[in-house]
Amino acid sequence: MGHKIIRYAASIPFEQTLQGLPDYRVKKFEGGLVELGEVLGIGGRRQHTELREIMYALKHLEITNIKDSTMTKGRLIDVAHFRSKKTGREDGLILTVLPTLVSLGEFDPRGILLVPMATIAPPIKGIASTQYHAALYYLQMIIIGEFCDKSVEYAKHRCIKITEKDWNRMLIASNIPEKFKDKIVENWTKGGDDAPRVLERVAKDQFTLGEAYQKVSDFFIEQGCRREKQKRRGEASVQKRKKK
Repeated sequence: MGHKIIRYAASIPFEQTLQGLPDYRVKKFEGGLVELGEVLGIGGRRQHTELREIMYALKHLEITNIKDSTMTKGRLIDVAHFRSKKTGREDGLILTVLPTLVSLGEFDPRGILLVPMATIAPPIKGIASTQYHAALYYLQMIIIGEFCDKSVEYAKHRCIKITEKDWNRMLIASNIPEKFKDKIVENWTKGGDDAPRVLERVAKDQFTLGEAYQKVSDFFIEQGCRREKQKRRGEASVQKRKKK
């Protein structure tokens, strides 16, 4: 249940940014834990009790994140309550996604770069799902991050370059043996069995996002255009200062 909450919380900033909401990190639930449970597909008094206990634990859980040789500590979420208009009691729930759980970078409407959560791809035949389930999902997140980093290129060409070297780097980062690379690429670009494609190969080393990520694709195109405009404004500002 804990992983469901974290996955849902991590998806909030992206979804609320798409909706143009003023605070993309905050989600209110007038129905409190019951409403949150419905969103997560959790029902029943016993499960709601477990949900309350896990939410309390996550509120106080502090993790250590190491990125680019920099170590940071922080909590993933904050939980608060308010008087619900729906129930008239102090059981309304405010879920706030904290910076530790939000992927931060340079751009978006509020000055940060959001990396959307990946949609879990179906198991791949020949790769033990019990052993590599988490690693394959992490690889999907790395790939989404690759499109995010190259969103300017994606906005211009509707595809990005992912070379053999890039694949090897991403496989090592997700702790997946390189021998599985061709099987993964074939499966994720083929789709089938009612599963939409994760990626679509445009050329040898050129990939675009598959139909599983249409909303994400539109977001990256908009983001890339915005980053390009900001870059041009910056360059124009520099040239203007040089002329003075």
